[in-house]
Amino acid sequence: MIPDSVVEEIAQGWIDEFSVDPYVVREREMSAWFKLDDLIGNDPHAALRVFERIAQKDLINWTFEGIAVGPLRSFLMTHGDRYQAEIGLIRSRNSDFDGMHKLAVEGL
Repeated sequence: MIPDSVVEEIAQGWIDEFSVDPYVVREREMSAWFKLDDLIGNDPHAALRVFERIAQKDLINWTFEGIAVGPLRSFLMTHGDRYQAEIGLIRSRNSDFDGMHKLAVEGL
């Protein structure tokens, strides 16, 4: 299990990297993207903690949609129904995560 501080670091890093106007040309660090992608493949429970932490933050539309149709959709495609109970709990306690999940599922 990864510490809460690492969950926060990845969540905030992902937000920071993807909260800039998409039409502004700049180099993105991408380290949080790679860390979350690694968790999706190797530690799905930790990835769910990161998703929930991201959903607890104040996000711009670009970031909200980006997490939903990017890593969250990848998580759902990779793990199918294996984490439905955990996802259901997060959806029930966080309406923003519920919205992200609905958006992610639309493309599947």
